Amino acid sequence: MELQEEYLLSKKPPQIDVLIIKKRKDAMIRKTIGRIFRQHNIVEYKAPDDNLSVNDFYKAYGYACFYQSNTNRIREIEPTENTITFVCNRYPREMVKHLKEVRGMRAEQHYKGIYYLKGDAVPMQLLITRANWKEMEVEEEMCDALRELFADELEREKEKARISGHAQGREEGRAQGHKEGRAEGLELAKRIFRLSEEGKTEKEIAEKCDMTMEQVREILG
Repeated sequence: MELQEEYLLSKKPPQIDVLIIKKRKDAMIRKTIGRIFRQHNIVEYKAPDDNLSVNDFYKAYGYACFYQSNTNRIREIEPTENTITFVCNRYPREMVKHLKEVRGMRAEQHYKGIYYLKGDAVPMQLLITRANWKEMEVEEEMCDALRELFADELEREKEKARISGHAQGREEGRAQGHKEGRAEGLELAKRIFRLSEEGKTEKEIAEKCDMTMEQVREILG
């Protein structure tokens, strides 16, 4: 037996290929690729000439667990709000076979090229790509493809954010206006009482404060 203390798990810091975070939990994604998505969604991408292996599965699964736990507060990210999407160019038969025999999981095709990996607490899916992403070899290009796939959803969310921002701006404007109005009214009342104490008449106070005599009388009581 060999005992190693503080063993480094990786030669470089763990790095997720793509992380998709839903800013609004109630946001609905209509694209089939995103129907499994929760709030935090990890994407593991394999280049077109590379196979998705058993080791790749456990690496991505480990990243998901580490991502959930690497927070300031316990369960700051709920485990049920994590998903994993495996993107590859061909069906990973050996990996799926291993998951079935060792972990009791199964792959179910739900849409064309999309398989849900059932039997685990973490929602997972396989995305088999053969057309648009065939020539992709780097993660940056995959990010662009994901943005293109979700273009409609992103635009809808931007529009909702704009509408929400305008509404919030109006409410904050009203609140600020009320606050400033109250402050100005208080200063005006102080000035009226001060002028009255100095012996100014109601007419003189009204002229100095640009008010009617009735308004001055109302404040003085």
